[in-house]
Amino acid sequence: VWDASSGECLQTLKGHSDGVNSVAFSHDSARVASASDDRTVKVWDASSGECLQTLNVGKTLDRIAFDVSGSYLNTDIGTIDISVLIIMALLLAQMVCGLPITQSI
Repeated sequence: VWDASSGECLQTLKGHSDGVNSVAFSHDSARVASASDDRTVKVWDASSGECLQTLNVGKTLDRIAFDVSGSYLNTDIGTIDISVLIIMALLLAQMVCGLPITQSI
């Protein structure tokens, strides 16, 4: 992830085992999705660089984009619903950190 003004590298998202073909920011800039030659799509937290979810799509994708709601990824092979995956990742993070689950997501 680079600073658009200075060109400075701010963060490197590591996790794919092959080249990355497409990257997209969610409309609220909170998440980044990446599609790789390793046939996976990864959803990242844009602030921390933490990988929130890895999806094995079984095919190399060249195009990926978040829909306006941030609940779906539009790709060459169709639309992927990530809303449930993100909620599950948030719940798991709360459980691992020992935080009480007191709010609805």
